[in-house]
Amino acid sequence: MPQIIAVGGRNGALPRAILAAAFAWFACAAACAQTFPDKGVRIISPYPAGSGPDQMMRVMVEQLTTVWKQPVLLDSRPGGNGIPAMEAIKAAAPDGYTLAVASDAQLAINPVLYRALSYDPHTDLAPVALLFSTPFYIVVGAKGAYRTLPDLIADARSAPNKVSYGALLIGSSTHLGSELFASLIHAQMVFVPYRDPQQMLVNIAKGDLGWTFSTVATASPMVDGGLLRFLAVARRSRTSSLPAVPTVVEAGGPELEVKSWLSLVAPRGTPTDIIARINKDVIDLLATPSLQERLRIFGFASEAGSPEYVTKLMREDMARNSELIKRTGANAQ
Repeated sequence: MPQIIAVGGRNGALPRAILAAAFAWFACAAACAQTFPDKGVRIISPYPAGSGPDQMMRVMVEQLTTVWKQPVLLDSRPGGNGIPAMEAIKAAAPDGYTLAVASDAQLAINPVLYRALSYDPHTDLAPVALLFSTPFYIVVGAKGAYRTLPDLIADARSAPNKVSYGALLIGSSTHLGSELFASLIHAQMVFVPYRDPQQMLVNIAKGDLGWTFSTVATASPMVDGGLLRFLAVARRSRTSSLPAVPTVVEAGGPELEVKSWLSLVAPRGTPTDIIARINKDVIDLLATPSLQERLRIFGFASEAGSPEYVTKLMREDMARNSELIKRTGANAQ
């Protein structure tokens, strides 16, 4: 909340008109927080339909509609590395009725990847809540040549640019993670960007693309259908969702961790009382057994947190990603 500073008036007293306006502002802010929401809420998402985050957010939207007793709409605006979605939330009214899903890609990678960016996450956006994180798995075709992770590594090392990999969003966690993986195994691979996660997986199953990092929610249907295979999870330990899948180190690869986190953000200037109300409702919802089970099924880890924690993650990951981009030579051009 803004700080009220005494100005003018006899004996330094605050003029009555200003004092009345200040009390009115505080009364309005408190009342708005108590009655929020009294109309529909829109949540802008940079994720394409069918992706893991899209599926999880649709579940959350249904639950928030019940909690708030108001319609909650998921407004999908995929593409452009999430920039169009961030531009939309930047331009929205700062009243809490327009929110956006934003991952580390939009909040902590784009700002250090692009020389000129149309939004600044620190000055244009207000963190609302950390939602969850997701580990990534190395996925290959079930009928392809890569039966094990060493098979993939050996083929990638055999000749420069022999093996290709796919990733959604240039400069995403999976793009940078793939470049880091190539660097760690001393191989040069071809990056193929995709907008449609399902098309990318289909191309892997057909043998037109070598491999990708994917999530449980996105890849499991084709894994269960016998078209794809999880080779390893890029994490320090195995996950409860797929305990039989080894870590990259256990599978014979380098030490590697690739994950992404998702948060809710609002336009800068959204009242702090409204942000606090949304944060509480979202965190309470994520703690329910039904949402915890959905997170487990989708392969996500619950990391519900405060706006301050999102800001901390942004700053820490920006520094780390800046170094990673320099090391791998990744770029958005």
